[in-house]
Parts: sequence; structure tokens; C-alpha cells
Amino acid sequence: MLFGCMNVSASVSYSERKADLSAFFNKLNTGKYVTVVTLGGSITMHQNGWAQKTIELMRTAYPQATINFVNAGISGTGSNFGVFRLKRDVIEMRPDMVIIEYAVNDSDTDDTVCIRNLESIVSRLRGLPHPPALIFLESASESGVNQSRHNQVARHYGILDVDMQSVVDAYLTESGKSWSDLYSDCVHPNESGHALYAQTLWQGMQANIQLENITGIRENSNSPLSKQGLVLDACLLLPNFMQNGWDYQGESSQGWWGKYFQGTLQSGEDGSALHVPFYGRTIGVVLMTREGTGKLRIAVDGELINEIDAYTPNWFYKVYVHPELLEDSWHVLSLVPISSDDTAANVRIAYLLTEDQSNVPAIPADFWDVVWPESHRLTSGLSQVDWTAVSATDWSIAGPFGPQTDKPWEDPGVAMDLDYGLDPAQAPDLDQSYSGYAGRVVRLESGEGDGSWVNLGKMFGLHNRGVSYAYLRLKAEHSGDYTFRLAVDYFAYIYANGECVSTLMEAHGDPLKEVPVTLPLQAGENIVCLVMHAGSMGAGFRLEYPNNRGISIEPIGMTKLP
Repeated sequence: MLFGCMNVSASVSYSERKADLSAFFNKLNTGKYVTVVTLGGSITMHQNGWAQKTIELMRTAYPQATINFVNAGISGTGSNFGVFRLKRDVIEMRPDMVIIEYAVNDSDTDDTVCIRNLESIVSRLRGLPHPPALIFLESASESGVNQSRHNQVARHYGILDVDMQSVVDAYLTESGKSWSDLYSDCVHPNESGHALYAQTLWQGMQANIQLENITGIRENSNSPLSKQGLVLDACLLLPNFMQNGWDYQGESSQGWWGKYFQGTLQSGEDGSALHVPFYGRTIGVVLMTREGTGKLRIAVDGELINEIDAYTPNWFYKVYVHPELLEDSWHVLSLVPISSDDTAANVRIAYLLTEDQSNVPAIPADFWDVVWPESHRLTSGLSQVDWTAVSATDWSIAGPFGPQTDKPWEDPGVAMDLDYGLDPAQAPDLDQSYSGYAGRVVRLESGEGDGSWVNLGKMFGLHNRGVSYAYLRLKAEHSGDYTFRLAVDYFAYIYANGECVSTLMEAHGDPLKEVPVTLPLQAGENIVCLVMHAGSMGAGFRLEYPNNRGISIEPIGMTKLP
């Protein structure tokens, strides 16, 4: 074969714990009927890609067996969606083997969330009456891929873990070939690349079943890595109902996605919000966005948790899963369409992502008396919420700080946690100087940038390193929790009145895209402080606050907070 001389042993996790693979190959040897399911993104979905090629290798090696193949790859999705698809697209296929490929599409997922997703998938499959053999395939990227979370889960549960990044890097070095010889872009293999993936995976399987003294897979009693627990009954809830002007309609798509998305719950012409009670700790939505318009604001129990585009001109759907686990109780999901012009928004919901709602506790009486009306009240103004961006010049900035290291963005918390002599609860004295990055003398200065975007890179001449403190004084008419929107490139601690109320220390997508941040404010004066560290490609931020909530910005003063 084309890559027959490749030695991949250094890139495949071999151990005595792969008894599930041994049982699977025993079925092949004895001519049994088996089902193999591949779960992943577009790299998996490819019609004649590594998944199909691996099945062909398997059928050639074991002609006596009948091998049913189910390709459950969906382009552009990661393990956060895979958790909810597991029952319909994997478990109901009654698989004997499941190969999971999510490393590339999980790259922007928070470490804690990614590990919880993977553990939930593994534990649910391992808990089946006839658990399938499990394999992780870690695809490669031209710029490298963060597969550490996948590696950690694979080690913890004794799963064969195939590292294609190491294999590809070694092959290109040894052969003298270029990335384009194996890939059509930075992550998608071409025909040769898929062949390399399939052969590497097949060699990894063969090496494991040949090991002696196999003692069995790890037990399900292993303590999970995820301290907040797992989501073991996630499902796709088809919203085929009518409510408050929203109506479920079939979708007549001729594209490949029509296999998975047959209809949508569409918002009405009056722009009314949709309120849905649900039980459990997790919630999300899937939107069909090619023909949608406007935006969608998502709230749980009256609190805004995200705002997403209901229209994307170059793609067909969008998956959003709230990254934080909720209290294990009854909640209200509120979906508020937001128009981008004079016409009503057209929001198309393909699925609600919840835990299984078929066997949940009865809704308590006070839910309808308290939680339900309060959620309606709190979200009643969301359709009219407009945002005002804080001007760059309203900020008072101190920086840059931090040690000189080669790749400070790989562990930004190390530099952000150091004491530079500044207090997040109090703006620095105008006359005070501080020792900054590379011996610089640092003083407080006004923010600079384009409109509302504070361009720290331009201010300091550093584009991929450096810690900065940004201070803002604001007034609130009433005390309470206020939703702000923050875009930051890239890492941040967010303080309100000296208390760290939120952090953005993991991947959070496009740094120019705002994410909701809840700030608890007191009536009267407040100081907001952002402690930020540049990402690998820039440095800057923008903060927006809601109009008509009684918030105003005032020049920074030097008065110590009470």
C-alpha cells in the first residue's frame, strides 16, 4: 500500500486495556454481523474518506464477516453536539464499534466542557448492555491541534487513541513532501491524506489485538474527570409544535444536511418570544440559518445567556450549547427573535438540546406561580434591548506587564496571576509608576483605538503577549445583576467592585465577537476592571452595556471604593 512502510507505533496508545477491541475482532474472526459507527465532523463525513477506507480494509481482512457501516459525521460540529446526537445517531444503530473524531472541531471548546462532553459520550456507550469497542481518532491541523483533552479522557478510560498529528508530521519530515500533498486545506485530508488516516488507524487496531495478557477494559466505576458530573441522557428534542405565533414547518432541502434536519420551528411575524419549560442541567439549540434572518437572544430563567445570528450566508445551521451546567431542576428556556431591519426576524429552530424529558419529576406548583411568570417578566424587554459601546477613551489603561517568554499565550494565567502592584478595586494613582514588560515604566493612560475597540496592540506595540489592566467607572441606578457584552483578544479576568465575577481563559471563538458577561452592580458608583492577556494574534477589547437600564459612564476617579 502507499504508506505500508510507515511506523506509527509511537503515535498510537497501546496498552493491555483494549479488551473491547479484542471482543470486536473475535466477532469478525467468527463471521458475525457487526456494525461500525463513526462519529465526528466533516473529516469523518467525507463520502470516501478515512472512515469508508477503514471499513474497506476491514472487509478485505475479514471476508467471512458482515460489516454494516454507519457514517454519523456532521460537518462543522464537535463533541458538544455529539453528546445530544448519541442516542439517535449512534446507540439506536446498536454498534459493535464506535470511532470518534472530534479533536479539530473541539479546538475552540473550553477544556472543562470538552472533557465533560467526551466523558459523557464514553460513559454512556460503556454503560450500554452490550458496550461497543471505542476508538479516538485525533485528526491533524497544519497549525497543530489541541488534542490534550481527548488524550486525557482516552488514558482515563483505556481507549485506543490514534494521533494523526504526529503521524502526519513524521511522514512529511521523512518523505520531504508538503502539507498540500496530503490535505486540501489546513485540516481536510485529500485522497492521499484519508488513505494515510485509514492505514494508521487500521495498524493501530491490529497492534492492539495482537497484544498478549489482555486484562480487560477499565470499569465504569472509575471516578469521572469532570467534577460537576456528566450528561448521560442528552437528546435531540424535535420542536414539532405550535406556540405563541411559532409554527413547525417541514424543510425541503436537497442537500446532505436534509438527512438530519427535516423541519424547523419558525418564529412568527409579530416577533413574539417562545418560552419552553424543561428539566435538567443542560440546554442548547440548533438553528437552520441559510434562510433565516435577524438574531436570536437566548435566556434561561430570565437571564440572557447568549445572542446568536439566525442568518449565516455561507452555512446551513448553527449549534449552540450553554457551556455551564444548570441546577438539576425545572427551568424556562426563552427564545427571543431580534429583527435586523423593519421586517420580523425569521428564526428557525431545528432542535432543542436537552436531557431526556420523558421521565422527569412533575413540575412543582410554585413553578407556574413564580418561575414561569418571572421568566416572562425578565425577558419581556429583551426584544428591545439595544447596546451602547464604551468609548475607547473612557477606559484608563495600565500596561503592559508580564515576564518575557516564548509563547506566553499558551498559559496566560501564569502572567495574569502575578502581583504588579495594582488593585482591581481601585484605579492606580495618576502619579504612580510601575515596572512593566521588559523593564518599561508603566503609568495609567487613556485608552486608544478605533471608536469602541481599545487597540492594546497598537498602544503597546505588542501583538501576542503582555498583561494589561483596564479600569472603568460607571453608575447604576439600582443594584442587581446586569448583562454586558465583552469582546476581547483574548484572555480576561473580569472584576466588579474588586470581586472577580467572570473569566475568559479558554477558547471563546472569534475575539471580535461579543460574549455575554454578568456583572453584579451596586446602586451608585462601581469600578469595573479587566485584567487581560494578549492572544497569539492580537490584543484588544470592547465592552457594551444595555440601554435603558440606568447605566452611565463617568471619568475614572481615584476614590477608594467603600
